[in-house]
Amino acid sequence: MITQLHIIEHVSNCGGTPWKILYLSRFRDREKHRMVILTYGAAPLKEFDETGTTVINIESCHPLRIIRRAVSIAREYKADVISTHFTRPLITGYIASLITGLPIIHNEHSSSHYRKGMSGMIVKLLLPLVDQVICNSDYTRGTIIDTYRISSEKVQTSYNPVKVRKAYVPRGEFRAAQGIDSSEIVIGHIGGMIPERDQETLVRAFSRVARDHERSRLLLISDGPKKAALEELVKHLGIMDKVLFPGYVTNVGDYLGIMDIYVNPTLDEGFGIAVVEAMSAGIPVVLSDRGAHPELVVDQEDGLLFAAGDSEALAGVLLELINRPDLRRTIGAMGRASALARFSPQHLTDHYNSLVEKTVRERH
Repeated sequence: MITQLHIIEHVSNCGGTPWKILYLSRFRDREKHRMVILTYGAAPLKEFDETGTTVINIESCHPLRIIRRAVSIAREYKADVISTHFTRPLITGYIASLITGLPIIHNEHSSSHYRKGMSGMIVKLLLPLVDQVICNSDYTRGTIIDTYRISSEKVQTSYNPVKVRKAYVPRGEFRAAQGIDSSEIVIGHIGGMIPERDQETLVRAFSRVARDHERSRLLLISDGPKKAALEELVKHLGIMDKVLFPGYVTNVGDYLGIMDIYVNPTLDEGFGIAVVEAMSAGIPVVLSDRGAHPELVVDQEDGLLFAAGDSEALAGVLLELINRPDLRRTIGAMGRASALARFSPQHLTDHYNSLVEKTVRERH
């Protein structure tokens, strides 16, 4: 039995990383792997209660307290390895690993381009010292190796396990609840409203689409610092009656169930859990050609790529899909088959834990 002590700010219902850890917990072989999670942020997802995983929330972000509790928990649960997520856990987890003598694995969930200033300097110092780095895509892996000058042998890729999101409300009923007619084409996007996500390009592309296809709607799901600017752009373009901002939602499956096309226009994507969830739901996906997107789909087969930041190019792809229901069905079906085959939670959890086993074995 290998006991993994994971240190992360939170495992709440916000962002893709908590869901990755939830699936690693849910689909692990419980005879071989035990997980203990130390968090210091929001309350954990209730789904962890069903996984047999111990979640300890210390409700303090003070580094010394995190280190003390990590050391205490590692000793109490007889941990075999410390696994960290993001910068503060890397710092505190690394010190805890020195105190306990345990190997440490650091997980990278996005490209190195997101890390700036002092945070980047600290990670550049510490990351080469950990036992192993596990990245969520080959794209992320490449940026980590290039930025932090780490041996490629130390940095591995393990894609995020993704489970199909269920729709609990019938499509027609849920559409009606959102004020959407059954005959309208719904284009959807789920993602934090931050500059790197570039939802502005999607809004501008949809404005062009709406002129040619009046019976269309745009769903921009989630929240973030750019939301007010996006709402202002929608108002400026005169499409307020066609764009919905549901905010942050928990019933993702119901929203996926009413979409006809899914778009991710991001300028930098470490993996794209929401993209794979859309593919798993059989929705044709249209993705910018940046980040890990070219790893997720083969253009014109199980998804469509467009030049990032080019709203006219995106509008052209969307109009083609709208005007060709046969293409939507084909891309959607192939995308679903690809997602279910490549991103199975069981398969990817087994792969992740094989990397953990290798790290523990090599340290011993």
